[in-house]
Amino acid sequence: MTMKDTAQGEEPGFDHDVDEIRKDRDNGSPETLEEKPEVSAENEDEDNLEAQRKAAKERKEGGYQ
Repeated sequence: MTMKDTAQGEEPGFDHDVDEIRKDRDNGSPETLEEKPEVSAENEDEDNLEAQRKAAKERKEGGYQ
């Protein structure tokens, strides 16, 4: 198939959707953001504050390694 033979907007060589790794094919759908349980805003804020504290401590101690 040449470039002239491909439909407009279609990339040559990508005729089929194929799972490259056979073992991944039968595991069901991959976990997506839609499937994850919602994180409460309060819990998210606490996690963000903890991450900020850790980063500040690292900077105070001389930076990241």
